[in-house]
Amino acid sequence: MRARNARRLHARSNLTPPKGIAKKLILAAVVLGIAGMIPLLPYWLSASSKKPAIARIDGLRTVIVIEANKPMTSDVVRSRQCRPWLICRNGKDGIDVVVLKTGKLPLRPVKATVLTDKDCAADVYGDSHCTNRLRLADGQVIVVKHHHNMQIYPCLTPGETVMVEPQPST
Repeated sequence: MRARNARRLHARSNLTPPKGIAKKLILAAVVLGIAGMIPLLPYWLSASSKKPAIARIDGLRTVIVIEANKPMTSDVVRSRQCRPWLICRNGKDGIDVVVLKTGKLPLRPVKATVLTDKDCAADVYGDSHCTNRLRLADGQVIVVKHHHNMQIYPCLTPGETVMVEPQPST
């Protein structure tokens, strides 16, 4: 009796799938994976074809300057916030959002020249927090903090001309 039970127990513990089932399981997983992505297709297509909310002026990168203690009222600005749990999209479509550290916020769009790009070491999330000095067209110099992912979106480069504008209201 013990020998018979031992054989049954051994037979149950040595389970192998029927021949050919592994290929069918892999095929089913691939089909289900592709089917699971189909609902996301319209989102991907619309996201890739969207035009930037702010047009480039004269082909220059747009640098939106926000004040540190003011609420972010614009969708463009909020979409470029760098957070540890998200990929930082600051720089997407040639639009960079920076935080004013010193100087006076421009009231209207104005060209500026990037003077410096410092302190760009990435944090543990891969985001850089560069300090830039910008000379506005009227000669005023402002200092800004530029949070971005250097692996995806470039730093503001010294000598580069950019279009600086205040945070949009909508």
